[in-house]
Amino acid sequence: MAHYKSFDLAKFQKSVLYSLQFRRYAPFDDFGGASGFRFEGDHRDSGSTSLKATSRTYASIFFTTSEILYGYSGSSGTRLVGYAPWTGGLLALRILGDILNPDMKDVVGFADVSLDILEFVKPGVVEFTASTAGGMPLLPGTPDINTTIKVRLDFTEQGALVASGRAFGDNFPNLEVFINSPNNRSALLIDARTTGGRDTGPVTRLWGSHDDQLLGQFHISLPLDDRRGLKSDFRVRPTEM
Repeated sequence: MAHYKSFDLAKFQKSVLYSLQFRRYAPFDDFGGASGFRFEGDHRDSGSTSLKATSRTYASIFFTTSEILYGYSGSSGTRLVGYAPWTGGLLALRILGDILNPDMKDVVGFADVSLDILEFVKPGVVEFTASTAGGMPLLPGTPDINTTIKVRLDFTEQGALVASGRAFGDNFPNLEVFINSPNNRSALLIDARTTGGRDTGPVTRLWGSHDDQLLGQFHISLPLDDRRGLKSDFRVRPTEM
């Protein structure tokens, strides 16, 4: 797990606090068969703002109306769940699988997910670029899932949060970007769904950083209540990538 800034509990407790999350999740029960192994997916096929939802990589950034307080990144963990059908006669792959996970269960690998943030803030406006990268922990040498978001959060308009941004990176697996507000209401800003297959996606779409590949974008004015929480939940329509 990577961190941005030191956690300051006192500052958290006295602030009107928001968070922005961006996560990459595998919309399958299992995936990765082209490699010879099958890994557990996230058992969902649409974007979510639930903090209990799992993902392959994630980042959480906590901010007020004028500064970023803290950020961290990580992974929900990866479990080897079996072999691809075509490996039936390949003893070497089976032996390697037994080394990686002798019981074919209960061994979870956690990706080392990096987090880089460059912020540009001023009173009433929080603007930043954030990037994560993390690979398959159970197959060393596999390419990272790369994600970069460029976000501007403008609180200068009375009674509103004007949120705009773009996301770049690998177009596998799915991407979700959302905001949680102080009153626990949320806004799903990007719900981008991969067109890559569960077996072919990892081997055809992850090589290279794809820094210039647009995955999704948003520009919306979100109404705020008197305490600066979102007046209602919001959910964007899904898009393909």
